[in-house]
Amino acid sequence: MRIAGSPIQNLFTRTVLLAPYLGYDAPSSRPNSGGWANPDIPRFLALSVLRKLGMPWAESLLAIAFAVPPNSSQRLTATYSYRLMRNFAASDYRADLAAATKPVTVFSGSADELMDSAKYVETIGNRAAVRIIQGVDHMGIVCDPAAISAIADDVATTGVNS
Repeated sequence: MRIAGSPIQNLFTRTVLLAPYLGYDAPSSRPNSGGWANPDIPRFLALSVLRKLGMPWAESLLAIAFAVPPNSSQRLTATYSYRLMRNFAASDYRADLAAATKPVTVFSGSADELMDSAKYVETIGNRAAVRIIQGVDHMGIVCDPAAISAIADDVATTGVNS
């Protein structure tokens, strides 16, 4: 989302977002990401203050843990550092959407347990197209055959000849 509203947005024809996390206060975000994420709030606040004071030296500290199965580290990430967490999420999705001059499309699954896909339209209004893929959960948006097919078809055909 940050790139869609940034100065380099013109390097791209459009932006496609897959079940995006728009921030803890976005209507599309379930509390604690549906119980999947456990942020270290005191550490987050302390590191945020340090960042504002121009001291980013501790941003490699872990700031959020995810409920992933044991022994799944080869395919799932159990923690994010503060730096990764800040870089992963949109800092102000409203401003980013307002600044975007190219089309934006959001894909999400109807069974997403982390994001409330039905609230993406409410969250982003008419600034982006929203496509909900029935029966697909959060991780399925990148690995379910129906999701992959729908996304690939949209990417291949939307905006062609325009």
